[in-house]
Amino acid sequence: MKKINILIIIFIIIFTACSRPENIQASKDIKEFQNTRIEESKEKSQLSKEVQENNNSNKWNGQWRGKSSSYYSGSELNIKALDKNLIEFEITAFNGCHTGGYSGDAKIENGKAIHETEDEIEFIFNLDEKGEMQLESNDYTYYCGQNVSFDSKYVKELDIQQPTGVNVGLVDTSDQEKIFKDLTGDMYDVFIDYAQYYSDEENYYKNYRIRTFGLLGYSNAAVVMLDNEKNNIIAAVDSGSGVHYYTNDEEHENGLPKFIEEWLGGREIVNIDSNTKEDSNQIGIEDIPEIYINHIKEKFPDDNIMFYEKEDIDSNGKAEVIIGTGKEDDDSLDFAIFNHIYLFKEDEGKIHYLSENLAQNAYEVNQVKLVELEGLDGKFIYCRLTNGARLSGFQLYQFLDDEVRLFADSCSATGVGEDILKDFNGNGQFDGYVSIRSSYDTLYYHLVSNYILKENAFVLEKTIIENMPPYPNEIQEVISQYLELRILDNGKSEDIKKRLEELTLNNEVNQIEIKSKQWYKPLLNTILDIEEVIEFKIKEEESKKFVETTYQEEEEQMGLIFYIIKKDGKWCISSIKAS
Repeated sequence: MKKINILIIIFIIIFTACSRPENIQASKDIKEFQNTRIEESKEKSQLSKEVQENNNSNKWNGQWRGKSSSYYSGSELNIKALDKNLIEFEITAFNGCHTGGYSGDAKIENGKAIHETEDEIEFIFNLDEKGEMQLESNDYTYYCGQNVSFDSKYVKELDIQQPTGVNVGLVDTSDQEKIFKDLTGDMYDVFIDYAQYYSDEENYYKNYRIRTFGLLGYSNAAVVMLDNEKNNIIAAVDSGSGVHYYTNDEEHENGLPKFIEEWLGGREIVNIDSNTKEDSNQIGIEDIPEIYINHIKEKFPDDNIMFYEKEDIDSNGKAEVIIGTGKEDDDSLDFAIFNHIYLFKEDEGKIHYLSENLAQNAYEVNQVKLVELEGLDGKFIYCRLTNGARLSGFQLYQFLDDEVRLFADSCSATGVGEDILKDFNGNGQFDGYVSIRSSYDTLYYHLVSNYILKENAFVLEKTIIENMPPYPNEIQEVISQYLELRILDNGKSEDIKKRLEELTLNNEVNQIEIKSKQWYKPLLNTILDIEEVIEFKIKEEESKKFVETTYQEEEEQMGLIFYIIKKDGKWCISSIKAS
């Protein structure tokens, strides 16, 4: 019996052992798998680290807005992560019409992206715990225009609301705001855009308060006359392609107040009355002879005829035809650009070209008309030039001896400025023009120059500086202002003459030659605080102060020595010598 029990126990043990799954040894316990597991762990760890670093660098990516940005000024930072240790950045800034910008690569070290220029200007970007981008620099105005600088703090999201007409001073009440919006329609935004600052005019008209508006670098962009008693508004704005005029005062729907006429300064109003947007160039197809309609359709099938006039331009008793074609902007010609402008004549049923395409220009033509010039026979073809932004200029063509000649061409080469044909004596014939410049070409001085027509040519009569800075207090500023004004001196500015006399001990100092071509670039660089700036070293010798003023011209150092004394409590220049 015992033998049977023992056999049963042995059977159970064997059965249980055979039925239980075999123990499988984990790979970590197997010698030949140990190294593989460790390497795999290292790779995952390294991959995780790289993913984290890439995620960190990707946090830099995108568009950032300067935290102190407003509707009229601000800065923007665009960053692209090239890899975990390198970013590409572009930083821009603006204040009104003045701008600035710089771009480059920055290496990421210890959580900061660092870039240094050749002239030792640093840009250090640091993404803080709040998700804000901090910029540290030893020059926040690097490559910036006047009164423009980069912000020191940037965020991804920044809600900048358009100000209202009440906010910027266009109107005084919410009721007037509604009237103003209804009156100006789509141009309401343009009025807001050009209202960075305003100036109250002393010239009151009836019960109207008068304000002129502008941007930094672009003055007299808009004017608003407001009668608070009647809520009457008279307003005009220069959109860049002509002046738009609006009023709810019936007395002035067809007649301009004198102040508006003076403010225009020869600029053209492109809308006929207070509430329409028809351009003065607009014509009916029924006014054009069929021979010209068919010819234009054949030659320029994609264009519309936007200007047509038949006139004896050269006063020889035979009429010529001028036609301008282009593409209309929707149903308005306010922003239309002329692609082709030709002078024609018709002879025995055939069309003959008398000119080349007058619309071929570095800038675009957005207005054509025939004008008369004081003391000259015939009519002239006037083409208004624009770049669609802050430039307005003109060309005048004369048809004489069967040939079209360029009589006058006045527009800014920098893309910023105004040139306005003028009728100074008010007899209906143009006898001059006004040229306005305020960009880097004038070292940011706001110059207004009057030209008058003399002996078949426009001649400079006078130049006014509208933003003459106050007399400088520092020696370096005295020299800088002196050099700037000497470069700008065209012999026709009483403003410049008076200040130069104040800056110097006697007139002999102003007889010394200052070469504009040599000093312009270093002066501009000094104003913008970029490479190759002027160095000023103030020294004393036998109780006299003198300043070595130098700049680098390629491999040669150029400069002048200015001797400085005090006159009436102000620093002035007593003499100048070659360095």
